[in-house]
Amino acid sequence: MAITASAFAAFLPLILLVHFGTSTDITLLCSLAIYRRQAFLLELIEKYVGFIIALQFILGFAILFVILQFTRFLLSFQDLDAPTDGFPAKPMFFPCRTSHIRLFPAINSFDYSYLWVGYPVGWKGSSGGLISADVEDLPWYLRWFTLKPRAAWWSVNSDLYLGRGHVSDGLAGKLREWMEAHGHSPNDYAFAYLFTAARFFNYQSNPVSVWNLYSTTKELTAVILEVNNTFEERHIYLMRPQSTPLSKDLAIKPPRFLGKFQKEFYVSTFNSRLGHYSISTSDALFPNMTTANPLPVNTTIGLCSSSGRPKLIARISSTGPAVDPSALCLFGKISFLSKWWWVGFLTIPRTLYQAWILFFNKKVSWSFRPEPRAATMCRPATADQIFIENIFRRCLRHTIFSSFPEIIHVKYIAAGIHPAETETMKSGRSSNAGADVEIRVLTPLFYTRLLYYTSLSEALLGESQEGNQTVSISNYNLTSKFSLPNETSVSLPPTTTPIWQRGALILLNAISVSAPPIENCETGPEISPRYIAKSTSWRYDIQAFLQSKECTDSERNEWLFQAGKLFLSHHLTLGSVDLLDLLLLGWKAISSWGIVRRIFA
Repeated sequence: MAITASAFAAFLPLILLVHFGTSTDITLLCSLAIYRRQAFLLELIEKYVGFIIALQFILGFAILFVILQFTRFLLSFQDLDAPTDGFPAKPMFFPCRTSHIRLFPAINSFDYSYLWVGYPVGWKGSSGGLISADVEDLPWYLRWFTLKPRAAWWSVNSDLYLGRGHVSDGLAGKLREWMEAHGHSPNDYAFAYLFTAARFFNYQSNPVSVWNLYSTTKELTAVILEVNNTFEERHIYLMRPQSTPLSKDLAIKPPRFLGKFQKEFYVSTFNSRLGHYSISTSDALFPNMTTANPLPVNTTIGLCSSSGRPKLIARISSTGPAVDPSALCLFGKISFLSKWWWVGFLTIPRTLYQAWILFFNKKVSWSFRPEPRAATMCRPATADQIFIENIFRRCLRHTIFSSFPEIIHVKYIAAGIHPAETETMKSGRSSNAGADVEIRVLTPLFYTRLLYYTSLSEALLGESQEGNQTVSISNYNLTSKFSLPNETSVSLPPTTTPIWQRGALILLNAISVSAPPIENCETGPEISPRYIAKSTSWRYDIQAFLQSKECTDSERNEWLFQAGKLFLSHHLTLGSVDLLDLLLLGWKAISSWGIVRRIFA
């Protein structure tokens, strides 16, 4: 049967959307189609099933689901306790309160309830059905339909602590890897105990975790502070505290430990990275890694400005003795759960409420987030940034191999990619090991900003400026030579390159913009650039690599799409790609509704 022109015109937008659209686009289209034809669907149900039978089925399913969830709830407390394998301390709850006192530029204070969960590092399993560590769990949508106990109510996943990624030994393996990577001997510490805000219902807001490291005599000898911000960045401080007894009878009162270190990490939107921390803490497992102390947690952290003026005092302290979940009866477990389940969920709302007070009521200035320094763990890279990193790595490798007649070595360290990939790239005549220059990417933002540049040299030098730094370079003179000596070294563009790709590249250059400065609390007009902006000697650019045989058509298409979206955001949405995505979603919704109305008119 022949297809009329009008029918083809009606279905052409649908064909294009299904072929080129994402899963989100197709889901949106189907949802709108169901909404448009809801009367027809109701007629089908009434004709072939009947409303009474359909309602009975839904009600029966709901009753069975409620019974299943109640059974799961009771069984969750019956999980067998995993042994601690001779570790002196058990997994415990530490009910606490946390308080913050801001002294300047405005006075503000608050205190809230807070629950810390303690874990013997190296322990795996469950305790009382309330605490678990490194227990494999089903996806959330399958957990609702199984009676088999899985992770407990409060759980710890070692993948989310210290370094990124998975280690087979759990928390103990993570701690050992981190200490070895930072020049510390794990053998100096016989035991370790972690205090953290654990995950509850797969949700976790964990500003700081404390690792207590103990000697063979069960004495606290070092403390690790693992600090997280809301941008998924992390900084780790190691403190070997000096004992300062506050009581003559140390068998009754634990000694306090004092430490001081520079602030290297952006945590609050109202504090820059300037200043230093001072910490005063006591051993929560004193004496001999027990929980005999009725108020075990007592830690105070003070923040001073760069001039030494006290700025902020934060304190976390116990409100009662530690709670052993394995010693609670069923009623005690349910009572504890009902008292503390909500605390973690309110961490972010409480933070936003205090930020509202400081910004609008107290008129405290906002400090925009600077990009992390080399010692700080950056946020994970997105899928788009991982794609750009792959192109950048290959382009850098090809440039180094082809550009330098002399022997050079370049150590490249990626950011936000796990496992962290470090590669030493060598020029064509190089055969010896070593590194003449180190290129350390500090944040995945570098890969996004790479789209602004056409030259590797321009990108590396431009993104390494002080205050605008997304990459760290050890040798600027050598980096500025990243260009091919002649055009014959470049792979010629493949003859099969579609004309539309070349046209899209011309259009991309027409709408391109220069890389904007990164505005944060550390940038300013007094910062001078380290290099001259552009040079005609940089002939080997990123676009030449993209058009060469080193890249595929799909990679060129993806690069053009991401760069085009970035440049369009500057022309349409003030440089916000997220706002542009929102506008595109609105346009897709309107277009999908038009298609649905035309098809089901």
